[in-house]
Amino acid sequence: MTFSEIQIKFENDILSEFKFEILEMQYSNYSFGSGYLVYRIKGKNLRLVLDGKEGIIEISISSKGEKYPNVNWQSTYWKKIREVDFKDILRITRVALG
Repeated sequence: MTFSEIQIKFENDILSEFKFEILEMQYSNYSFGSGYLVYRIKGKNLRLVLDGKEGIIEISISSKGEKYPNVNWQSTYWKKIREVDFKDILRITRVALG
């Protein structure tokens, strides 16, 4: 999956039930298609990272009330792209956002 495909699927399938704001987006086609997105959801920051070289997706979430970019990230999901299950991501995201 490409960064754009992951972003679209994440926002349509997972964030469709949450009101969100994109705080930052960085994508580098020349760096193996790596990139990251930072969202503000229910008072927390959520970061979605795609490491194109290693083929890894990671999701990290901050504590409620932390102001971006000075955030202490807690990794909640880490998998190889080919092993990603968006149902797991949805379940983990729901629990983390409380």
